[in-house]
Parts: sequence; structure tokens; C-alpha cells
Amino acid sequence: MIGVPDVIRDGTEGVASGALAGGSGFGSSLYALGDLDGDGQDDLSTGDQSDDDAGSNSGAVYILFLNPGSEADAVKSFLKITPATSGLSGVAPTGQGLTTMSTIGDLDGDGREEVAFGLISLTADSIIVAKLGSLTPSASPTPSVTPSSSPTASVTPSPAAVGTVFDAVKVGNNQGGLPDGIIESSDSFGYHMTSIGDIDGDGIPDIAVGARYDDDGLQDAGAAYIIFMNSNRTAKGFQKISAIDGGFDQYFDPFQ
Repeated sequence: MIGVPDVIRDGTEGVASGALAGGSGFGSSLYALGDLDGDGQDDLSTGDQSDDDAGSNSGAVYILFLNPGSEADAVKSFLKITPATSGLSGVAPTGQGLTTMSTIGDLDGDGREEVAFGLISLTADSIIVAKLGSLTPSASPTPSVTPSSSPTASVTPSPAAVGTVFDAVKVGNNQGGLPDGIIESSDSFGYHMTSIGDIDGDGIPDIAVGARYDDDGLQDAGAAYIIFMNSNRTAKGFQKISAIDGGFDQYFDPFQ
């Protein structure tokens, strides 16, 4: 039986009153992140597509560090990430809509999953693939080298770095390995995304990215992109799946 749900909003469950702006879109996306802070409880990300901290409707993502067990408050602490946050500043232009953050798998084999942010714009949607500080392993791995060993990443906890964004790469039209012109404006490319494992057999996890307002076959019919990834967080290639592309030739027409 499902117990009484915890409703997380401004002024409840560990979120201080006034921490979320009025008219906020807090909760516009929600993704499980795994246990970032090493307390045994998985943590969450949630988007706020209406946040104005970095410009009108520039968006934000919150990392919610959840309390383990049946604590009084569901949220132990939270971290807010905007397009102006260190690590994203200059990669996510101020004024564009940061809406989602999802883990996407360990691209470079350091034992820590990378994350992807969805960046929605009226002119050019994209995703940003980055490292995210966490306790497993350290956000700043230190080589440990002996004459008979190869460099290995330290797994020493680094609490100060939890949630820190670094080594960010923008992947979109003519950026991060994708060709120009494949993503149309206002398609909401990046509003939904997830890791889909290693599709092409190169040992590197790949990503599925939704574009819910793509117009292939019908206005706003939607599409999905399979992004084949490199270990350096750039795209190696892609396959679009829509009503007219990628072998999926069926769609629902509400006017028929």
C-alpha cells in the first residue's frame, strides 16, 4: 500500500519559505539521480522552466538531496543550478531555458555517471553533457601511479564538490559533434532524455533525446533522437526517429 505522499513545494518538506519564486514552474521535470551525497538515499533533480534568475524564463534545475528513511522532512538540502551557474556559464547562454537534468551513464569510464541538461530556446535547442560532483567517486579524481600500475581514480569522498558542474560540452546544431540544421527551433529538443545503454557496441553509453514538438509528418507530432556518444561528451553520430524517419512510419493524427 502506498503511504501518505510528501508534497515538496515552497515552505514544505525542508524547502524554506521563499526559496522558490512565485509563479514558479518547479516540478516541470523530475529525474532520479542515484545517491549523490553518500547517505544511502537516492536523490532527485527537478526542473523549473519559469525561473528568472539568469534572465526572463531562463530556467533552473534543482538537485534535491533527500533524507534517508522516514525523516520529518523529505528534503535534507537542495542545490539550484541556472544557466549562470559556474560550470555552465558560457556554455548555457543566459536567457535560455534550462529545464531538465538527467544522468546518462558513465561515458569516460571513471566510475561516475555524466549528466545531461536540456536547454530549450526559441532559436536553437540543445543539450549540455557534463560531469557532476558526487561522492562516488571523488568529483576530482587524483591519479595514483606506481611503476607497476596504471592511473586510477581516487574514491575518496569530496563533499564540497557534490553537485558541482564541470567539463560541460554543448551538443546541438553545429556544436559538440552534431551537424548544422538537424534540430529545428521550438521543437523542445532536450525536454526529455535518458540513457539507453551502449547501442552501437563501442563501450560508451548512448542517449535518447525527445523533441516533443517536432513537425515530421504532422505539426507537433514529436520525434526522438538517438545520440551516439564519445567518451569526451561529444556526439559521434545520431539517428532521428519520427513519423517519416528512422523506420517508424506510424503516427496518430487527431484530425482523422
